[in-house]
Amino acid sequence: MKIIQNIFNKFMSWLDDYYSKDERAKIKELEEVISKKTILLDSNIVIFNENQLIISNLKQTIDSINEKKVIEEELEVYWNNKRPKSTIKHPARPIRNSSILVPVNPRIFFTNDSAILNVSGTTNDEKAKNSLLWVIANIKYTSDSIQFKIPEMWLFAFETFKLKMGDCEDGAILLANIMLNAGIPYWRIRLNAGDVKDFSHVWVSYLREKDDQWVVLDWCYYPTAQVKSLNKLYKDAENYLTTWFSWNLKYTFKGEKLR
Repeated sequence: MKIIQNIFNKFMSWLDDYYSKDERAKIKELEEVISKKTILLDSNIVIFNENQLIISNLKQTIDSINEKKVIEEELEVYWNNKRPKSTIKHPARPIRNSSILVPVNPRIFFTNDSAILNVSGTTNDEKAKNSLLWVIANIKYTSDSIQFKIPEMWLFAFETFKLKMGDCEDGAILLANIMLNAGIPYWRIRLNAGDVKDFSHVWVSYLREKDDQWVVLDWCYYPTAQVKSLNKLYKDAENYLTTWFSWNLKYTFKGEKLR
């Protein structure tokens, strides 16, 4: 082994004698450059792999969004055609300085008014729940005969929001508009006019996002814990008997017998 070591040392000494001092300095400089380039290349490979992972995750997210969008579009078409459409006008607004009511298309009460409340929530279901709880907490039920001295008058959302009081349809219209203003798709929100167990009524039904089930959102007619938590299924709402008509932002629908 000692002989081999001596031979190796002589060989390295010969290399030192073969290259000049400047050449050896250049060789050392090149070695340092190559070392840095190698480190940079390794770093770039790591960054490239990380970027590939990010791109893959983004692609999966985009694919998931596109898939959800397709499902949402299919649901929109389905629910907008589930019930027969109809041109409906309901006497809801009085002539100025008169108690005579003018028939209007109920869709005019969907205004998507930015002047009203904009509730928060990470999901549509949270936004719907927060909208309902706000209306329950902040709007006082007052009949039209007491408030306006006339039997009936439907208010726009901004009017009820300003007055902080209203009849069943006024709070329901405000609730539907708050939900719409929060970004909930219009076809998931439906206003209904009809009969409940004790009297005529207007209420909101909402297509729950978590399972695409219709639930009752009622701010003044028995707003139970089930209603407040979005767990009162429309099909099981025993006190809701008949709808005369219902409507969303774009369409009005013929009524149906619920019980």
